Amino acid sequence: YDRIEQLYRSGRLGELLKVSVSDLGQITQDSMLIYVRQMYENLFGEGYQPVALILTRSQRNRSRSPNQENLESVERAKLINLGANQSVNLTVELTPKDEEIDTKIWLDPSGEAVYLPVGLQITVLDEFGSPIPQLHKQTGSTDNAILLTFSLEPGERFSVKLLLGDASVTETF
Repeated sequence: YDRIEQLYRSGRLGELLKVSVSDLGQITQDSMLIYVRQMYENLFGEGYQPVALILTRSQRNRSRSPNQENLESVERAKLINLGANQSVNLTVELTPKDEEIDTKIWLDPSGEAVYLPVGLQITVLDEFGSPIPQLHKQTGSTDNAILLTFSLEPGERFSVKLLLGDASVTETF
Protein backbone atom coordinates (compact mmCIF):
# COMPACT_ATOMS: atom_id res chain seq x y z
CA TYR A 1 0.00 0.00 0.00
CA ASP A 2 2.90 2.37 0.76
CA ARG A 3 4.18 2.01 -2.80
CA ILE A 4 0.69 2.67 -4.18
CA GLU A 5 0.29 5.75 -1.99
CA GLN A 6 3.70 6.99 -3.13
CA LEU A 7 2.68 6.56 -6.78
CA TYR A 8 -0.62 8.34 -6.07
CA ARG A 9 1.12 11.32 -4.43
CA SER A 10 3.58 11.58 -7.34
CA GLY A 11 0.72 11.54 -9.85
CA ARG A 12 1.94 8.36 -11.58
CA LEU A 13 -0.67 5.95 -10.21
CA GLY A 14 -3.41 6.99 -12.64
CA GLU A 15 -0.95 6.68 -15.54
CA LEU A 16 0.06 3.15 -14.51
CA LEU A 17 -3.53 2.03 -13.93
CA LYS A 18 -4.70 3.79 -17.09
CA VAL A 19 -7.53 5.47 -15.18
CA SER A 20 -8.02 8.89 -13.63
CA VAL A 21 -7.45 8.67 -9.88
CA SER A 22 -8.50 11.66 -7.77
CA ASP A 23 -8.77 9.65 -4.55
CA LEU A 24 -7.23 6.34 -3.45
CA GLY A 25 -10.76 5.18 -2.59
CA GLN A 26 -11.53 5.15 -6.33
CA ILE A 27 -9.10 2.34 -7.03
CA THR A 28 -11.05 -0.79 -7.86
CA GLN A 29 -9.84 -4.27 -7.12
CA ASP A 30 -9.65 -4.94 -10.88
CA SER A 31 -7.46 -1.91 -11.60
CA MET A 32 -5.22 -2.79 -8.65
CA LEU A 33 -4.90 -6.36 -9.91
CA ILE A 34 -3.91 -5.08 -13.36
CA TYR A 35 -1.23 -2.87 -11.81
CA VAL A 36 0.16 -5.68 -9.61
CA ARG A 37 0.26 -8.11 -12.56
CA GLN A 38 2.10 -5.54 -14.73
CA MET A 39 4.57 -4.87 -11.93
CA TYR A 40 5.35 -8.59 -11.57
CA GLU A 41 5.49 -9.12 -15.34
CA ASN A 42 8.34 -6.59 -15.47
CA LEU A 43 10.44 -8.76 -13.16
CA PHE A 44 10.93 -11.43 -15.82
CA GLY A 45 13.86 -11.00 -18.17
CA GLU A 46 14.35 -11.98 -21.76
CA GLY A 47 13.26 -15.45 -22.78
CA TYR A 48 10.52 -15.92 -20.19
CA GLN A 49 7.23 -17.03 -21.68
CA PRO A 50 3.83 -18.25 -20.51
CA VAL A 51 4.21 -21.68 -18.93
CA ALA A 52 2.00 -23.41 -21.51
CA LEU A 53 4.51 -22.49 -24.24
CA ILE A 54 7.45 -24.09 -22.42
CA LEU A 55 6.19 -27.02 -20.36
CA THR A 56 4.21 -30.05 -21.45
CA ARG A 57 0.90 -30.72 -19.69
CA SER A 58 2.43 -33.57 -17.66
CA GLN A 59 5.32 -31.31 -16.59
CA ARG A 60 2.86 -28.59 -15.52
CA ASN A 61 0.87 -31.10 -13.44
CA ARG A 62 3.74 -33.17 -12.02
CA SER A 63 4.80 -30.99 -9.09
CA ARG A 64 1.68 -28.86 -8.75
CA SER A 65 -1.54 -29.55 -6.93
CA PRO A 66 -4.79 -29.50 -8.89
CA ASN A 67 -6.87 -26.30 -8.79
CA GLN A 68 -3.88 -24.37 -7.53
CA GLU A 69 -4.18 -21.66 -10.18
CA ASN A 70 -4.50 -18.22 -8.62
CA LEU A 71 -5.72 -15.36 -10.80
CA GLU A 72 -3.44 -12.94 -8.97
CA SER A 73 -0.35 -15.05 -9.71
CA VAL A 74 2.10 -14.36 -12.48
CA GLU A 75 3.92 -17.46 -13.73
CA ARG A 76 6.58 -17.61 -16.45
CA ALA A 77 8.99 -20.29 -17.65
CA LYS A 78 12.27 -20.36 -19.56
CA LEU A 79 14.38 -23.08 -21.15
CA ILE A 80 17.85 -22.94 -19.55
CA ASN A 81 20.74 -24.44 -21.53
CA LEU A 82 23.43 -25.93 -19.29
CA GLY A 83 25.75 -27.08 -22.10
CA ALA A 84 26.68 -30.60 -23.21
CA ASN A 85 23.11 -31.22 -24.47
CA GLN A 86 21.74 -30.60 -20.98
CA SER A 87 18.85 -28.21 -20.43
CA VAL A 88 16.05 -27.69 -17.92
CA ASN A 89 12.87 -25.66 -17.64
CA LEU A 90 12.91 -22.98 -14.95
CA THR A 91 9.47 -21.75 -13.84
CA VAL A 92 8.87 -18.86 -11.45
CA GLU A 93 5.49 -18.03 -9.93
CA LEU A 94 4.85 -14.83 -7.94
CA THR A 95 1.65 -14.42 -5.90
CA PRO A 96 0.88 -11.32 -3.81
CA LYS A 97 -0.26 -12.21 -0.27
CA ASP A 98 -0.95 -9.48 2.28
CA GLU A 99 2.41 -7.73 2.81
CA GLU A 100 4.51 -10.39 1.05
CA ILE A 101 4.97 -12.10 -2.29
CA ASP A 102 4.79 -15.90 -2.22
CA THR A 103 7.43 -17.20 -4.61
CA LYS A 104 7.66 -20.68 -6.10
CA ILE A 105 10.51 -21.90 -8.29
CA TRP A 106 10.29 -25.17 -10.20
CA LEU A 107 12.90 -27.03 -12.21
CA ASP A 108 11.61 -29.60 -14.67
CA PRO A 109 13.43 -31.68 -17.30
CA SER A 110 13.22 -30.25 -20.79
CA GLY A 111 12.16 -31.94 -23.99
CA GLU A 112 11.59 -35.68 -23.73
CA ALA A 113 13.80 -36.12 -20.65
CA VAL A 114 12.13 -37.79 -17.68
CA TYR A 115 14.64 -36.81 -15.01
CA LEU A 116 16.68 -33.73 -14.21
CA PRO A 117 20.45 -34.00 -14.81
CA VAL A 118 22.22 -35.75 -11.90
CA GLY A 119 24.20 -33.34 -9.75
CA LEU A 120 22.34 -30.22 -10.87
CA GLN A 121 22.38 -27.64 -8.09
CA ILE A 122 19.85 -24.85 -7.63
CA THR A 123 20.44 -22.05 -5.16
CA VAL A 124 18.41 -18.93 -4.46
CA LEU A 125 20.61 -15.88 -3.88
CA ASP A 126 19.51 -12.83 -1.91
CA GLU A 127 19.55 -9.32 -3.37
CA PHE A 128 23.28 -9.05 -2.57
CA GLY A 129 24.17 -12.29 -4.38
CA SER A 130 24.67 -14.33 -1.21
CA PRO A 131 23.32 -17.90 -1.17
CA ILE A 132 20.37 -18.67 1.10
CA PRO A 133 21.33 -22.07 2.60
CA GLN A 134 17.77 -23.35 3.17
CA LEU A 135 16.98 -22.59 -0.50
CA HIS A 136 19.54 -24.93 -2.06
CA LYS A 137 18.97 -28.37 -3.55
CA GLN A 138 20.97 -30.87 -5.60
CA THR A 139 19.42 -33.49 -7.85
CA GLY A 140 19.88 -37.22 -7.55
CA SER A 141 19.37 -39.88 -10.20
CA THR A 142 15.56 -40.02 -9.96
CA ASP A 143 14.52 -36.39 -9.48
CA ASN A 144 11.94 -35.38 -12.06
CA ALA A 145 11.22 -31.94 -10.56
CA ILE A 146 12.41 -29.58 -7.85
CA LEU A 147 10.28 -27.02 -6.04
CA LEU A 148 11.60 -24.20 -3.83
CA THR A 149 9.18 -21.89 -2.02
CA PHE A 150 9.80 -18.69 -0.09
CA SER A 151 8.35 -15.25 0.57
CA LEU A 152 9.65 -11.83 -0.41
CA GLU A 153 8.83 -8.30 0.54
CA PRO A 154 7.55 -6.15 -2.35
CA GLY A 155 10.51 -4.73 -4.25
CA GLU A 156 12.95 -7.30 -2.85
CA ARG A 157 15.21 -8.76 -5.55
CA PHE A 158 16.60 -12.31 -5.77
CA SER A 159 18.49 -14.55 -8.17
CA VAL A 160 18.39 -18.24 -9.02
CA LYS A 161 21.72 -19.92 -9.70
CA LEU A 162 21.92 -23.25 -11.53
CA LEU A 163 25.19 -25.19 -11.47
CA LEU A 164 25.96 -28.39 -13.36
CA GLY A 165 29.62 -29.35 -13.63
CA ASP A 166 31.42 -26.36 -15.18
CA ALA A 167 28.18 -24.76 -16.39
CA SER A 168 26.69 -21.97 -14.31
CA VAL A 169 23.60 -19.89 -15.11
CA THR A 170 22.20 -17.12 -12.90
CA GLU A 171 18.77 -15.57 -13.50
CA THR A 172 17.95 -12.36 -11.65
CA PHE A 173 14.47 -11.23 -10.64
